Amino acid sequence: MKGKENMENGIDFSGVDSPSHYVNDDKNAECIDAMVAVFGIEHTQKYSEIVAFKYLWRMNKKNKTSVEDKLKAIWYLRFSMGDDPRDDLGIATYKKDPHDMR
Repeated sequence: MKGKENMENGIDFSGVDSPSHYVNDDKNAECIDAMVAVFGIEHTQKYSEIVAFKYLWRMNKKNKTSVEDKLKAIWYLRFSMGDDPRDDLGIATYKKDPHDMR
């Protein structure tokens, strides 16, 4: 979530910040960007609140500490408030024009 490294203080962020399985190879856009283009920013932000709830709900079910679920919940909560966590890494692809998927 911070810095360009995938590891910080022994925590692996690779499953949180722009995981490769969420990127469309044709347009180099993430699923969340396509959702903004199709559903609009307001609906996508509401969806992000719901997804954050899901991650908090299942927290500690996969393992005892479930750091990744907590980090994902934070990611989606930030996005829901208009603070795209990808900006921290300089990789946010969301444009002010949600139809601009370049």
